[in-house]
This record gives sequence, C-alpha cells and structure tokens, in this order.
Amino acid sequence: MRTPRLRVDIRLVVAGVEIEQNCKKNYTPSEFVTIGEMLVAFRGHCPFRQYIPSKPAKYGIKIHALCDAKTFYVCNMEIYAGTQPDGLFKADKQYNSSQAVVTRLISDTSGSARNVTFDNWYTSYPLVESLLRDHNLTTVGTLRKNKREIPPEFLVTKNRPLVDSMFGFGDNLTLVSFIPKSKKKKKHVVLVSSMHHDAKIDEATGDDKKPEIITFYNSTKGVDVVDMMMDKYSVPRNSRRWPLTVFFVLLNIVCVNSYVLYAHNPQNKLKRRKFIKKVCMMLLEDTLKRRLQNIRLPKSLRTEIGRLFPKAAEAITSSNSQTLQCQAKRCVFCTRSKDQKDTWGDASRWSRHLEDDTSWAMVTIHARHRGPYHRQMP
Repeated sequence: MRTPRLRVDIRLVVAGVEIEQNCKKNYTPSEFVTIGEMLVAFRGHCPFRQYIPSKPAKYGIKIHALCDAKTFYVCNMEIYAGTQPDGLFKADKQYNSSQAVVTRLISDTSGSARNVTFDNWYTSYPLVESLLRDHNLTTVGTLRKNKREIPPEFLVTKNRPLVDSMFGFGDNLTLVSFIPKSKKKKKHVVLVSSMHHDAKIDEATGDDKKPEIITFYNSTKGVDVVDMMMDKYSVPRNSRRWPLTVFFVLLNIVCVNSYVLYAHNPQNKLKRRKFIKKVCMMLLEDTLKRRLQNIRLPKSLRTEIGRLFPKAAEAITSSNSQTLQCQAKRCVFCTRSKDQKDTWGDASRWSRHLEDDTSWAMVTIHARHRGPYHRQMP
C-alpha cells in the first residue's frame, strides 16, 4: 500500500529515476533541436491520462521531450503529471503552460545560439521573443489560427490561389502563411521564425513552391522520428499499471539514445535490432546465470540458458555434480519408516546390477544389504 505522501504527490513515484540526468550529461546536441510531445498508449486508471485525438494512441501518458533534430537523441524530457498540490513538486496551470515547459526543457541549451523547432501547442509570439531575447535561441514553429498576434490578412484564404505564400516581417521575426496543394478543402498553415529573415522559396520543392521556413520545419521534426523508432523495436507489454508503462517507455528512449551514442563511432557496424538484442542479453546475463544454478528449473529451460552461456553452464554442471555427491540419500533396501539416510560416502558409492546384465545404477546401499550383484564405484 502506498504511503499517504505518494498518494498525494504522483511524481514522487518517478522522481528517483536518474535516466533524465544521464541523458543530459552523456551527449551534446547539434545546432538544431526539437521540442515535441509523446503520447504513451495507456487506457488504465491514471489521474493524468491525456486524450489527444491527433495521436495514433489517442489515450495515454504525455511526455514533453527535447531531442536532437539530426541524430534524434532525446536530451531532456518531462512527464506531464497534471496539477499537483503544494510541496516539492507543486504544479499549477502556470507551471504546466507551454512557455514554462519549454523554458525548463531548454535550460541546459540556454545561451548556446541553437535553433529550437516546436509545433503549435508550444508556439506563441511571447515565447519566440523570450527565447531570442533571454536565451539567445532562434525558433521555428507553427501557429494556431486563434493567436491574437496574427494579422487578419494571413487568415483569409478565399481569394488566394494554391501554393501561395504571404510573408510578414517584424523585429527579428518572420511570419508566413502558405496554402499547399490539397484535393479537399483549401487549407493554410501559419509559421513564425526568428531564424529566417527573407521570403525565400525552396526551389527543390518544384511546383509545390514551399517557403524555406516550411521545408526547414519539416526536416527538423525529431520527436516524431523518435516515436517511429520506438514503435519499430518496442519493449512494452500491455499493463494496467501506469508506473510500469512509464518504465517501459523509458527503456525505449534509452535504447534509442544508446544506439545514437554507439553509432557515433564509425567502426561500430551493428544494426539497431542486433544492437538492442545484445544490450538485452547483457542486462539479463547475471539473472540467467543465477537461474542456471537452480537445479529445480525445468531441464529444457536450463538447456536453453546453457546454449546462450556455454562456459557458465559447464562450470555450474560440474559444481552441481559435486554438490549431489554430498547430499544425504536413503538406502534402497531400508524401509521408509526407518528413514535411514547416508551421505555419498563409503555406504553410498555402490552400483546395483540391473536386469539387462550390462547396466549399472548408482544407489545408496548400507553394508548389511550388499550382495554379489553390487560393486563399489571408483
């Protein structure tokens, strides 16, 4: 049963995990980083379970993550745990606001002149200005249509043709409204950037005529790539316990990060699937060797473990045979009611001749029961 403190403050369950700190200190991100939200599929009882219809899982636990846009290494992350009471992990609406979340995630990259890309849940005009002024970070992000800072002309699409771009320039900021090709209803997307300062169109997009701001945004959506990598080789199992679900997704993130570090050395040639398998075997090695010592484990299971670790199996087999020779055994001729036992000493190292006249079986035989059809084992 949980203590009252844990029942009040949910975050204390995962506060002791050091994975986040290890992710920070073992890697230096490139000049482009991305902030996004992951939704870990979960439909059990959880007080901070989220519903995001745009995600494949729709229901689950939300994690804010900052990752490298080039290598997809997860540098920092934060679990959304809802509103928390006063205390060490107090969280109110201001604490969970998009601007507060971004400020906490970029704390280690502040002042490094990097660029941060995020989607419309995080993007706002005050946030873009704050990151540029206070943290020396440029930003690129999509804007929701209900933002007051967007001029009305950027929201009107009635008389505008397809693949049309409308630019607006301000102090260190660029706003673009773009209408892409679409077979359905005419749509448009609005982006803001403090990194771009011109109306350049990416010629590589051909007839689509996408602005360079949009192509750059599409090329730096790293959190979505991390989600795909975790889904391809995933360790979670179905569970109704949210702490176990969080633990599984942390293992997935660690697998992605560790492979990024491994692949930085050009001499390492393992594919990610084989690399994850090798890491799993290293984590399981001590446990499997310990289970191999259990003589009551089914023979088929011990054989399979021995195939994975042949040297350990050979050493354990020899030690088990020596152990069996010191165990007390009952004489095969004594009645069970007397329960007379002896160790594998002088009374036990005898073999009884079987009916086929060719086989011998090692048994425990007291001296008073020995006959001509018994012989002592060497």
